[in-house]
Parts: sequence; structure tokens; C-alpha cells
Amino acid sequence: ELIKKEITKRGKENTVFLSGKFTDIETLYSSQNFSHSLKSKNYDCRFDNAQIIDNSSSSYKFNSTIQEIEKADAILLIGSNPRWEAAVLNARIRKAYIENNCKIGLIGPKLDLTYNYHHLSDSLDYLNKLSNNKSEFNKVLKSAKNPLIILGTSAINNDHGKKILETAGLIAKKIQKNKNINPLNILNQDISRVGALDLKFYNKKFDNDYNKQLKKHIDKTKPVVFLMGLDEINFSTFENAFVVYLGHHGDVSASIADIILPTPAYTEKSSTYMNIEGRVIQTTKCHNPIGEAKEEWKIFRVLSDLFEKNLNFNNLGELRNELTSTYGQFALLNEVNSIGEITFAKNNKIENIKIKYNIENFYMNDSISRSSETMAKCTKDILNKAA
Repeated sequence: ELIKKEITKRGKENTVFLSGKFTDIETLYSSQNFSHSLKSKNYDCRFDNAQIIDNSSSSYKFNSTIQEIEKADAILLIGSNPRWEAAVLNARIRKAYIENNCKIGLIGPKLDLTYNYHHLSDSLDYLNKLSNNKSEFNKVLKSAKNPLIILGTSAINNDHGKKILETAGLIAKKIQKNKNINPLNILNQDISRVGALDLKFYNKKFDNDYNKQLKKHIDKTKPVVFLMGLDEINFSTFENAFVVYLGHHGDVSASIADIILPTPAYTEKSSTYMNIEGRVIQTTKCHNPIGEAKEEWKIFRVLSDLFEKNLNFNNLGELRNELTSTYGQFALLNEVNSIGEITFAKNNKIENIKIKYNIENFYMNDSISRSSETMAKCTKDILNKAA
């Protein structure tokens, strides 16, 4: 009732819904439906400010599929630390390096990736050389039979992100050897991101500078903000908001919340996710939620009743049936529909933007690992940091 009162007082159409690292498809779909019932489209999943090309799923998916890495004989890494961002995927790159003598180039600060590579530059303006065929690495990519580009979100989390995507698309188009395989791959770091973007869980008003645009909206309208497991954000943004936190492990956002609604961890419910390739996967519940934790979709179902804006599902089966009838791609479990066509390619002038990798601590990078004593010990002993 308090949430209803605050939403009504602050304006239904101003209400904000922000997803986090583990937000499942069921939560995204139900919150988006509830948001629409309030006449609000203020929702987004891009808390790291990673840009996309609107209406182009190939601007946020790992298009070639992960399996193609093992066939690669040349890989260009742009703003990505795959050893920390996707350790198993990095093992496949290492396998390609050992078995295929794969040549690897890196744009970004030097790293220990467990294999040798050509360090091309720390700055994204090196893409200008590559797009204009003025780099030695152009010859490597051109002569390769199976070249790939892996573009990390650390390269596109700025207001030039779209231009960087388009320029990478142009380079990919020049090196594409098989029209059925798009060599441009975006490496997202969170299991929730690709599914959220496929649901169009974003608003273009938050483009280019997520925090700045979000703060602008909040300072102007003073809305109710639903943080759905989102803990990786600047808290000063929410000074003028009424914050409702849905989450588990009592992470940092809980400390700024006006209301906390405990929800199950991913081990405590059956969830749908979409992996970086666009492959739909479903998890199985390991054990029941602790205490009073309720699944997020049930919370939004109850809230919709309070506003007499009933959502059209009463259980998980009905929710998934409605989801798959609206978004057919979520009906195809464990399948991937890769798009070979490169739909964006432009020779933009990229400025001298130094890359800073998103992940600073491999061992404590989300709400679950941050609450782990073991991960705290790893941080202290291995990274030599005080956790």
C-alpha cells in the first residue's frame, strides 16, 4: 500500500524500473508489463552505459557463436579482458592460439591473458587505422581464413559507443569470409543483458550517458525507482527518488532503499536467461527461498492488482506462455539463431579514448561474490587488496 501511495503521489508515468546483473526474463517481462500499465517507459538494463544500435540485435550479441572461436586463426580484441569477463571463453581463445597458431591483437591496456598477442594500442582511435587499412594487423585479418572481432563493453560504455560499434562493423564487413557468419562479436559481462535487450528493456532517453540522463529524470520528477538486483550504480543519482529494492544478499543498494522486498537468488527459483550468443536457457530451482523472499514476477502481479491493472498471468506457466507468444525467440530453448548479415557499418572518426576495463576485481564483481568470505580472502591474498 505504501508503494502504491508513493507511485500515485509522484506520478505513475514517472516510475523507473532498472535491472541488474542477474535479472531473469520473467522479472524483466513482468516489470515491463507493469510499467506499461502505469503509462511509463522509464526502464533500462544498461547500467554500465554500454551503447547499442537500436533495432539491431547483432550490436549486442556474440554473433559468430562461441564455438567458432576454436576455428579462429586471427582475433582482434577491442576493449575486452576475456580472462576476467568470460574465463571459459578465454580458454577457447587459448586453444585457438595453441592449435591454430591464432594471431591475436589487443586494443586496450596490456593484460596477462595466458597467451601471446600483439598489443596494438591503449586507445580506441586505433580503430581509425584499422578501418582505413593502415595497420599491420589489417594484413593478419585479411589473410586469415576465420578472423573474428571480440568487442568488449569497456569499449562502448561512452558517448561514442555507437560510432565505435559502426566502425567495428565496417572492419568486420571487410574481413567477413562467410556470409552466414558475422565475425563481429559483442562480449557482454552479465547473464541478464542480452535477454533484456531482446525484450527492448531500454529507453533511448538514457542513451550516451546513463547516469547523467537517469539523474536528470529523477531530479525533475522525483519518482519511485524499482532497483531489481541493481547494485552497480552511482547512489547519488537516487537522492530525490523513493527507492524500492528487490534483491538478495543484502548488497549495497539495500542501504539506500526506502523499502526492501526480498527476492530469491537464481538458485532458489526457476528462471529463463539468454546467453551472450542469444541462446535461451532455463535454470532449475536447487532449494526453496529463504524467509519471506518472493519471486519478482509475483510482486509485480500483486502491485498490478493494487492499481487494478491486472497482468494476464497467475502462475509461472501462464507467464511463460504469454512471453513466448509475444517474443517467439524465447520459446526455442538451447538453440541459437545467428545472424550472418552485418547491418551497421560506417567509417566514423574515433577520438583518442583510453580504455578502462569494467572489472577491477575478478573475485568480487556482483552481489553474491561480494558477500562471500572465500572471495574476500581471494581478493586480499591474490589481488593484494583489502576487501
